[in-house]
Amino acid sequence: MYFGWDYQGFVVQEDSIQTIEHHLFHALTKACLIESRETSQYHRCGRTDKGVSAFGQVISLSLRSKHPVEKQDLPESITTEMQYSKILNRLLPKDIRVVAWMPIPKELPEYSARFDCIKRTYKFYFPFVPRLRRHAPCVRALIVTISAIFVKWTSQHLCTPLVIEGNAFLWHQIRCIMGVLLLVGRKGGVLTLLGTAGC
Repeated sequence: MYFGWDYQGFVVQEDSIQTIEHHLFHALTKACLIESRETSQYHRCGRTDKGVSAFGQVISLSLRSKHPVEKQDLPESITTEMQYSKILNRLLPKDIRVVAWMPIPKELPEYSARFDCIKRTYKFYFPFVPRLRRHAPCVRALIVTISAIFVKWTSQHLCTPLVIEGNAFLWHQIRCIMGVLLLVGRKGGVLTLLGTAGC
C-alpha cells in the first residue's frame, strides 16, 4: 500500500526517482532479497498515476528464501521464513508499506500478478454529488469488461467513493470515465461517451 501524493506514479521513470517502484526495488536490492529487477521475475497487477494512492497493489517476484524451493510453501516453512514485510518496511519510506506476502503455490509455478489477475478495482473519493449515483451504472466499455461502476453512499454524504471494477483497463480509460462522470455530476445533462454504450 502507498500514499501516492508525493510520488510521480507507481512505475519507474527515467527522469525521476520519486516513484513507488524505484523505492521498492531500492529496498529489495539493499536487503539482498533480489540480485536485480531483471532477474527477479517481477510482475505488477496494475499501475497508478502521479498522486494516486493504493491500498491493495499486488506484485509477484522471486525472493531469496531460507528454504529450498520444494519446501517453500509448506506451513512450517512459511512460519520460519524471512520476515519480508518487516525487512522491507525498515528500508521503505513511511508512506510506502508492504502489508503482507505469501508463497506462490506449487500448482501455479508460472503465476504472474499481471497476467493472472482477474479483477482490478479503482475507488475515487470526492464531495458527494447525487447525479453520479444515477449516471455511473450507464458506463459500459465495449473492448474490455467493466463489471461494475457505482457510487457508494456514506452515512454523512461528505465523501462518496465511486468504484470501478474490471478485468483490465485501456490507456487513460479511468481518467476519461472519471472526467465525464464528474462533469455529469457537476452540471447534469445526458451522459454520452465515444466508444461506450449509453443508457
